[in-house]
Amino acid sequence: MIKHRIRQYLTGVLILLSMPVFSQTSDDLAHHPSPYLAMHAQDPVDWYLWGESVLQQARMQDKLIFISVGYFSCHWCHVVRRESYSDVEVAAILNRHFLSVKVDRELRPELDHRLIEFVRKLRGSSGWPLNVFLTPDGYPVTGFTYLPKAEFTDVLLQLQQQWASRPDEIKLAAKTFFEESTGNKLDIELLGLTNAPTESLVSAFISQSMGAADTLQGGFGDIAKYPQNPWLRALLEMIEQRQAQHPEAVEFLKLSLNTMASRNLMDHINGGFFRYTIDPDWQTPHYEKMLYDNAQMVLLYLQAERIWPDQGYREIAQLTLQFIESRMQHPSGGYVSSLSAIDINDLEGGGYLWSEEQLARQLGDQAFEYLRRTWQLERRD
Repeated sequence: MIKHRIRQYLTGVLILLSMPVFSQTSDDLAHHPSPYLAMHAQDPVDWYLWGESVLQQARMQDKLIFISVGYFSCHWCHVVRRESYSDVEVAAILNRHFLSVKVDRELRPELDHRLIEFVRKLRGSSGWPLNVFLTPDGYPVTGFTYLPKAEFTDVLLQLQQQWASRPDEIKLAAKTFFEESTGNKLDIELLGLTNAPTESLVSAFISQSMGAADTLQGGFGDIAKYPQNPWLRALLEMIEQRQAQHPEAVEFLKLSLNTMASRNLMDHINGGFFRYTIDPDWQTPHYEKMLYDNAQMVLLYLQAERIWPDQGYREIAQLTLQFIESRMQHPSGGYVSSLSAIDINDLEGGGYLWSEEQLARQLGDQAFEYLRRTWQLERRD
């Protein structure tokens, strides 16, 4: 049964990598309905859309395929475009030695998922912008997230040199790594989970979660802070009937729920939750907002309300729902997937910056002077 599932998984990936989808050059991206793809139409990089013809062309020209995955509201996707994809020297290397594919993760979630998992297994973490190189047969060679222009250029040149000198060795290594990282690991994990008692798994999960928890400020991580909704919801579900056995997990969950809602992961003026904060204290948000994050926040706080009623969790869920309905519902129907961190002037968080003149006009001179001294306001040009 397990071997059958592994074969199905590998077959599904290889079918995905050869799925017949029309491929086109960057000249046509300007007319694409995806704003993320359309904004790359002016790049000097010869972008293609993912499709079978890319694989055919790569095999015919014996070139590595470079896949760049992102989405419109991703701040670092805009940064890497300005630094690298708009640069004629970088574009010349890509156009000469690689077939470059631009992917909107919100249009191709199945491809994005496969590539995210590959980079996570390779690097230990993953995210966007997501960059993966494939052999002409569709096997991933290497991948990474954002790199500054100089480092990105070095990677391109080194890969090109390696591919020119030992392509067969790289093809074999990529295929072997792919098959071992998907097949054997899945086999071990499924066998282990099948034989372990449920309570042992629950205790192990709670113990490992508390090992990664920030018990002073809530959440997980010591650099940036993401809501980690699935992780928190799984913990809530597991401790719901076991609160007496795991008081430290109860305290941690309440701390996380309260700090996410009271500090600056939540937008206390416009409503909704930002995608993450760039610090571990939940103070400085990355200003993009995702539909799926906010929808999961609603479920998280309603789940907490069921376990610990009358502590304000229902109100947080309701406020988040109101934000989704008022700010993310599209006039033509459905919902937008995200709100960008970039304003019309291409400034991250620009919509949240106030000039001293705007503040003084709203508050009056006396109140503004008090605020300026209290907050130690700094002018930003």
